Amino acid sequence: MENEKLIRKTENLHVTVSTLDSSKFYVATISLARHGKEQHNPMTTPMLRELISVARFLSSDDEIARMVKVVVFKGLHAFSGGSFTVGMDLGEVTNAGSNSESHNVQNSKRTATETVDVGAQMANAVENIPAVTIACISRHCIGGGVVLASACDLRLASLDTIFSIPEIKIGIPLAFGGNPRLIRDIGVVRARELVMTGRKFSAEDALHYGFLNHAVPSQDLEAKMRALVLELMCMSRLTLRMTKSAMNSISGQMVSIGHSWSDASQFVAATLDPESRQVAMRYAKEMTSRTETRMKAKL
Repeated sequence: MENEKLIRKTENLHVTVSTLDSSKFYVATISLARHGKEQHNPMTTPMLRELISVARFLSSDDEIARMVKVVVFKGLHAFSGGSFTVGMDLGEVTNAGSNSESHNVQNSKRTATETVDVGAQMANAVENIPAVTIACISRHCIGGGVVLASACDLRLASLDTIFSIPEIKIGIPLAFGGNPRLIRDIGVVRARELVMTGRKFSAEDALHYGFLNHAVPSQDLEAKMRALVLELMCMSRLTLRMTKSAMNSISGQMVSIGHSWSDASQFVAATLDPESRQVAMRYAKEMTSRTETRMKAKL
């Protein structure tokens, strides 16, 4: 990319615009930057709100936004071993709606509802960006990260990427409008299996299922992303936007995303269900045990 300009930088996102060759049109790159020590980019409600803000800016009549032809979503360190995102911060997810004390139940319900609603708004905002959107996925793409990728038009990933939709193991249903998007992208039978088991799947699996357009070795991810961007930048901005609008209209008739309004109520019900909370506690213990085992192995 040439003439790269940073237009937003926070602890959650870095947003740049750049050009290719002598083109007057922009490529916008949205890098998830809440990586911390492990560069995993866990999602939080503030990050989701920032994604909504950036997506709506790119859908506005702003002079820069109107000249954006391609938008790339990736992890800040996608080309040096960093993750796309490991999904929602587990602390925020498990705390939302989990307090059983009667005087705190209503506040917990509001918190849980807010988190799920903001996630659905994020996915809708990304999907409604007029420019062509690309998810450039690396290392981990989990839970809400799968939904973010599904909201993008095109997807490529490094072959070492691990995908999973583990919400059911945490005792909560998949939210953010994830179910209809997965059914649209990979079919109802495959979507049921992945969501109901929460099992991990590889980039090769995701390519086979039709979720990915491309899966390449990690050292080739940046070059593949650049090649795809260059190919799109050679096309007419107006024609790309009209084609995307037409395809979104057709896919929207095939599978409606509008029923994600029930995600929040189902999420709250699950966080207050005793068996669901037991499942979540068991999963948390398993994750803690695995982490401790890995730490001991490093000593």
